[in-house]
Amino acid sequence: MSKTYEFEIDTKFYPQDAVYSVAYLLLEKYYVKLKSGKKDSIVMQLTSDTALDRKQTDDLMRRIEQELINQTLRLKIAKENQKLREYILGKALLGAQFGAIDNSAESPVTDEDYIDDPLGIATPWEEQKKKSGKSTKGKSPKKKIQEKK
Repeated sequence: MSKTYEFEIDTKFYPQDAVYSVAYLLLEKYYVKLKSGKKDSIVMQLTSDTALDRKQTDDLMRRIEQELINQTLRLKIAKENQKLREYILGKALLGAQFGAIDNSAESPVTDEDYIDDPLGIATPWEEQKKKSGKSTKGKSPKKKIQEKK
């Protein structure tokens, strides 16, 4: 047996977009209908598949009030940060389009950084094997470390 519950929301306190967001969140458990109420209010009708007792109705009312506050704050923060988000997005898109992203913090890595290798650590094993001319089949490779004079 389905039961319909109505909640009147004052749009002086909660913006219309916050009411829509809360209605969307409640769609999972209830059929939601929004209609115009008295001056500056929206009536939210929730229809449940099962009847709710008094405690469940109070919990639902508290959840709606909490979500209205959450969504109102989310909208306020989004409005305050809109210019910053647009700036960051614009910078990222322009940088990607024109390759103008400034990576001045990173120094470019070149092959010259690896030239000074007195111990031969950066030399691949295969090249060391070719230089020595020895076959190392069945033996574990050993390196001789020479001290720099």
